[in-house]
Amino acid sequence: MTMQTANLSEIHSTFDRYFTNGDFEQIIVEGQVLLESATRNNDSEKIRLSYLLLIKAYYYLGDIQKAYENVLYYQQLIEKVNRMNDDFNLHYVQAHIYEYEKDFNKVQQAVEKCIAIATRSQDYSQLCRIKIFNSNFLLTNGHLERALEEAQLAKNMMQLHEIQNLQLNFRCQLLIASATERLYKDSQLFNDLHVHPVIHQNPFERCRLFYTKALNNIYNEDWDLALINFHKANVLAHQQNALLMQIRIVQHSVTVYEHLTSYKEAFEAMKQLNELKETFYKTVMASRAIELNIIHNIEKIKARANIDPLSGVYNRYYLEERAGELLEEAMIQDDHICCMVFDVDNFKAINDTYGHLVGDEVIKMLGQTCNDVLKDSEAVVARYGGDEFVILSKSYSEQDVIEKSQRLFDTITNTTVSFKNMSLTISISMGIVCNKIIPTILFSTLFHSADQALYSAKRQGKNQIVYVADLNS
Repeated sequence: MTMQTANLSEIHSTFDRYFTNGDFEQIIVEGQVLLESATRNNDSEKIRLSYLLLIKAYYYLGDIQKAYENVLYYQQLIEKVNRMNDDFNLHYVQAHIYEYEKDFNKVQQAVEKCIAIATRSQDYSQLCRIKIFNSNFLLTNGHLERALEEAQLAKNMMQLHEIQNLQLNFRCQLLIASATERLYKDSQLFNDLHVHPVIHQNPFERCRLFYTKALNNIYNEDWDLALINFHKANVLAHQQNALLMQIRIVQHSVTVYEHLTSYKEAFEAMKQLNELKETFYKTVMASRAIELNIIHNIEKIKARANIDPLSGVYNRYYLEERAGELLEEAMIQDDHICCMVFDVDNFKAINDTYGHLVGDEVIKMLGQTCNDVLKDSEAVVARYGGDEFVILSKSYSEQDVIEKSQRLFDTITNTTVSFKNMSLTISISMGIVCNKIIPTILFSTLFHSADQALYSAKRQGKNQIVYVADLNS
C-alpha cells in the first residue's frame, strides 16, 4: 500500500498497526510522506490526520519541539473547518503537552473541553480516550478513588458501546489494576495483564506495564521489586528510543537507590539521568524558544476560530461557551444580562430573488452594523445560524437596552445593501428578554424566551421589536 493512493480507512488501519507495535519512528517517516502527498493533492482531511499522527509520535519519542510545531500547524488548519472532532483532537493533544509542562490547571481545562465536545457529539470512543487520560492524570497526582472511578466508567462505556480497541482496553485495565492495588492491596489484576494481547504486540505498552508496576512498588515501599520492574521498563524504552519515558524511569530509579542506601548505584543512575536530560535539554530549550511565538499565534488563531468568517462576528460555538460564563457571573454579582435575537424578514425570498451572493452581502452588512453600533459596549454579538443573530449585553439598564436595540434596529433598516448594479434595503424582527425577567443561568432558557419574542414580532406583522417586560408578556 502507498500513502498516495490509500483511502482513509486503509491509512487508519496501517497507522493503528504501527502504534500497536510501538513503531513511532516509522510513523514519523510515513506520516511525512502522507503529509507531502496530501498537501500536493490539497486533501485537507489527510493533511489534518498527518499532523495528528506526527504530534502523537513526536510526543512519545520525547521531541516536544516537533510536537509543539505540529500542534500549531494543526490548529491553523482546523480554524478553517471548525469541526468538533478536530477541536477534540486539538484539546486532547494539548492536555498531553500541558501534562508534560506540569501545568495542571490547563490539563484540567483541556480535559473538560474534550469531555464536553465528545459528549455533545456522542463520540463514545473519544469519550473513553479522554477519561482514560484523565484517570492516569488523577492517579499520578494521588487521587486514587477518582482515578479508579474514571477508568471504570471508561471500561463500562467500551463494553456498552462495543468499542473494539485493544490499546484503549489495555490502558483502561492497567489503570484499574494500579488504582485497585494501591487502594485495596490486590495485585491480581496486574498479573492478569501479562496475557493481554497488546503486551505481545507493542513493546511500548509492555514498557508502560513494567513502569506502572514499579510505581506501585514504590507506593508500597517494595524497593527491590521496583528496581527490577524499572530495569525491564528501561530496556524497552531504550529499544523504542522513548526518551521521555527513559527520563521518567531513571529519575524514579535514583530515588529508589537512595532509599536502599545504594549510593554508588544512585550516583551512576544520576549520571545517566544527566546525560538523558542534556539530550532532552536541547529539545526543551528549542521548544521554549519557539513557544512564545506559538502561544502568540495560538491566541490569534483561537480568536479567529471563534469568528464567523462571513459576518465578522462571533460564531454560535463561542456564543454558547461564553454565555454560560456571563450568566453565572451575573447571578453571583446580581448583574443585568439581556438577550437580543433578530433575523431578516423574508430572507429566503431575498436569496430566491437576487441569489445567494446578495444574501451573503446582507449577512456581511448585519455583522458590520452590529460591530459598529455596539463597539463601545460590553456585548457579545454572534451569528447563530443562517440570518439569525444573537446579542448578549451586560450591565445595561432596561432603558439602555431599549435605546441600544432601537438604534441597532434603525441603523440596519436604514442601510442599503449594494451588489453590482442593484441595491436593496431590508427589515428585521427582533425579540429581547433580560435575566431580571427570566432568572436563569442557562443560556438555552434565556435564548428560547428571546426567540419566542422574535416569533411574536413575526406574527404581529414583522419589522418590529418585541420586548418581554414581564412573565405575562
